[in-house]
Amino acid sequence: MSRELFKARSKRQDQTIEPVTQTNFGVGLIKNAPHDDIPDGALAGLRNAHAFPTECQPRLGTRLLDINAPAMSGRFGYAASKAGTVITATDAIFTEADVSNYWVWPDETIHDEIIEYISTTQVRVHRSENKGVTGECYMHGRHNLMEYHWSKRKVVIQWGREIYIYDPAIVNGVIEFRNRTLAVCVSYLQPNNVLSDWAEMDDYGVIFNSTGTFLIDFDTTPPHIFKKNSPVPRILLNDVPRIEGGEGVLPSRYRYDEIYTMGRLEGQGLRNRMTEGIKILQESGPVRIDEEQDPPRDNAIVWRRNRIDSGLRTNGQLTSAPLAAAQQTPAYWAGLNNATFQININGRTEMFICDFTIATGAAVTSMHEVAMEIQRVMRLVFYTATCEYSAYT
Repeated sequence: MSRELFKARSKRQDQTIEPVTQTNFGVGLIKNAPHDDIPDGALAGLRNAHAFPTECQPRLGTRLLDINAPAMSGRFGYAASKAGTVITATDAIFTEADVSNYWVWPDETIHDEIIEYISTTQVRVHRSENKGVTGECYMHGRHNLMEYHWSKRKVVIQWGREIYIYDPAIVNGVIEFRNRTLAVCVSYLQPNNVLSDWAEMDDYGVIFNSTGTFLIDFDTTPPHIFKKNSPVPRILLNDVPRIEGGEGVLPSRYRYDEIYTMGRLEGQGLRNRMTEGIKILQESGPVRIDEEQDPPRDNAIVWRRNRIDSGLRTNGQLTSAPLAAAQQTPAYWAGLNNATFQININGRTEMFICDFTIATGAAVTSMHEVAMEIQRVMRLVFYTATCEYSAYT
């Protein structure tokens, strides 16, 4: 490999530039330095190649990625048709927030980006074609972030507002993303559906989003993501106005006057600030609900019907074993009217009964409706529970 050298004060064109054979690259790459300051054995620039102590070799090229965009939470099991650039759903499923999301047909590899909200049943996309009513469609968020966490060897991808964690593996020269896990957001606010930036902080991942700064804790199961620069818990406490009483009006029986604070400690299990080696990741001062803000914020004192609990609630994700082929069809579930299952969380055991014969006023017709019936009965006890069916995990 040659390096161009300029002879000082030479006016002869044939002496202005001389080719020089470089035999060693042990110094490495020194960018943006003055030409005279670059020592022998160094490179001033390198493109599409690797520098080794004795030689330069070309890059092997870009590896292929094998990855499926996951459905947004609760946004699957749809049926729709397409006329030109307009998609028409059989149910009212669209909102203005779906602009920039993608619509996926189960029989196509090209995903349609939603560019205009028309109504609750119609949106407009870029690509024009005609399709009859097709079932098992879903939506996924746009791609806002993809980064690699070097110490944890995890790939972090933000689809829309949701954060997924992947285990990468190279199979026959193709990078496959395996064991996809949705990170549970335990903050009141989620990342916005915009491009995000990234950094590593020890074993944590840091996402810089327009909503704020979020930390990913890879050591929890599933991984947790929380807003670092916010004192607000995820679930607001509902304020119960105090009734003083009067003529014909009984005074309120609920007179708990409580101030509460929030803290987040590193790790899992029972621990407090005195636990040896514990790290405080986040904490707030006394807070209460301020209904004047939109959305409401927790700022100071609240009136409660019941005392605030001990804070032992668990955020988690329960995944069933893979369903048998017969169980992946709505017909298997449509005749079940006394289906039971049991969940145990933090020592509390609950039994649930589902009726899939009248889940929507009639028997279920899709796996999405099966999941919605399971979610309905779970929310009778765990009021923030969600249930999803995914054939793409």
